[in-house]
Formats: sequence, structure tokens, C-alpha cells
Amino acid sequence: MHICICFLGLVRTFDSVVRELKQSLVEHTNAYTIIYVTWETEDTERFETEFPGATIIKMPIIDMTFPLFQEWKQGLQMHVSWRRTYGHNDRALYRYFLQIYLWHVASTFLKSLPSLSRFDILVRTRTDIVIEGPPLHTFYPFVSMNKKNLLYFPNSPRQGILQDDEGCPDQLFFGSPESVCSCLDIVKYTQKYKKTYVETRERWYSQPTIEENIIQPESTLYSMVVGEGFVPFFLPINVDVRR
Repeated sequence: MHICICFLGLVRTFDSVVRELKQSLVEHTNAYTIIYVTWETEDTERFETEFPGATIIKMPIIDMTFPLFQEWKQGLQMHVSWRRTYGHNDRALYRYFLQIYLWHVASTFLKSLPSLSRFDILVRTRTDIVIEGPPLHTFYPFVSMNKKNLLYFPNSPRQGILQDDEGCPDQLFFGSPESVCSCLDIVKYTQKYKKTYVETRERWYSQPTIEENIIQPESTLYSMVVGEGFVPFFLPINVDVRR
């Protein structure tokens, strides 16, 4: 099999988790193409040492005046948990946009590759996670035979923030190149899949509250996956983000 592993985001704690990452993601009877999409300010020397021959794409830093961000954010609200973390809605939206903009860059690059159709599986992952449970590569044969419109996720999503128990963890997912590339272009779908948030448990507010046009990463990703005709399949692995 030929596996494409696409790392996205900041280097973060890559140095301390790379050994575990490689043990879970890479099995040497397969062929691998490694891609890393990050910002130009990131030091990728250790990554290049660990994955010689990897394609590394470093994007210029964008700020809140970036035209695509200004267009994308219209009418949207991040979930209250993000707004409280980042101080106000625009700042919270911007932080989320930085993530999905890199996803969009990766999707555009991958779709431009003549070799895309030759990949059996495309994996999207962060650089700062430890995968707990069976190594991810033990599922590659199963996924290769059953990929079609399925998207594979760890089995412990951060569910319930929108109180509908529907969420896909966005730290890691994989499947056919076509399905993963579609997910990576979620920047095109966030307006379509914005949600209404009903606060009934007095978790964030002291009284029942309804907010519209809400974005929340795991819930928005789930809505996009299902709404665009894909099927989320949760595997018996957990993902721990190492800070």
C-alpha cells in the first residue's frame, strides 16, 4: 500500500512525541509520502531529520485583515467556550480560521498532485499527539478495503459541547484521498453547517440561552462529514494531545 501522511499545524511538542507517532503511523512494508503544512515561522529542522524527503510547505503568516478571513467570518460566532478563551468573537474565529486555512492549503496542494489517486490512504494528523491503543497502521489494510465514502476517527471524540452528542475529533482522521481532501476543505462549508446552540445545563450561562450561527470544531466537522454524504467510522483508539 501507499500511504500519504499529511501533518498540519504548529510544531508544538513534536520532539517529545515523534517516536510514538512514528511507531503508530509508519509500518515499513508500506510506501509512504510525508507532507507537512505549517507557518513560515516554525522551526522544522527536527521534522526534516525524522522524515527525510518530506515535502514541507511553509505559509506566510496571515492576520485578521486577511481578505479570505474577512469574507469567511461574516455572520459566524464561535462557541462560547472559544469566545471566553480568546476574549471576543473575532479573535476566536481568527484562531479557528488559522487552523482550517492550513487545512485548505493542504487540500489544494494534495489535489494538485498527479499521484493523489495512487495513494491508498490519506492520513491527516497533528504533530503533537500520542495515539493510544493499537498502532494506527494496523488498521490500514481494513481501511484500504473499506474506504469508499468512510472517514475514520478515534473513538473518543469530545462530544456533547453542543449537547447533541455528535462530534468528530479533528486531531486525526483518515480514509480515501478524495474523502479526506473534502474534509480538509471545511473552510468552504462552515457557513453551510453553522449550528444553533441551546444552553440548558447552565454550563456556560446562568440561564437557558439560545445562540445561532455557531461554529464548534468537532460538531461542525461532524455536520459537514454527514451532510456531504460521508460516513464517520470510529476506531478503538484514543488520541492524547501533548502540550
